[in-house]
Amino acid sequence: MVRDINSDRRFELERDIREIERKEDEFVQMKNQFERSLEQFYQNFQRLSYQNEALLQKDVSLGNQKTANDLQEHQVLTQHMSRYVASQLEALNHAARQVRQSMNDEREDLLGERNHLPWE
Repeated sequence: MVRDINSDRRFELERDIREIERKEDEFVQMKNQFERSLEQFYQNFQRLSYQNEALLQKDVSLGNQKTANDLQEHQVLTQHMSRYVASQLEALNHAARQVRQSMNDEREDLLGERNHLPWE
């Protein structure tokens, strides 16, 4: 019986491929967790912002000029926060695409090497 001389290398490549796939799964879970955390943060911010704005609106309706300035600053802050969260999600998605592409390239290289090993 002839032993396959490439079986050890083939085994190593399979192990490396599975490790990359495990890392991809772990990365996706981390990305999703970060997205959920960011979205939850923003939802909480919006809820508090709406409550604060309602209180400020009430004071403005009573003629308080200082509160009118506070309301305007509050609206600017809310806009900044919205842009910040959107930019963080965009940056996360961009980084995720790069990581997935890198892992996919690495996996494809290993698959190619494995598939080109002769069976002897």
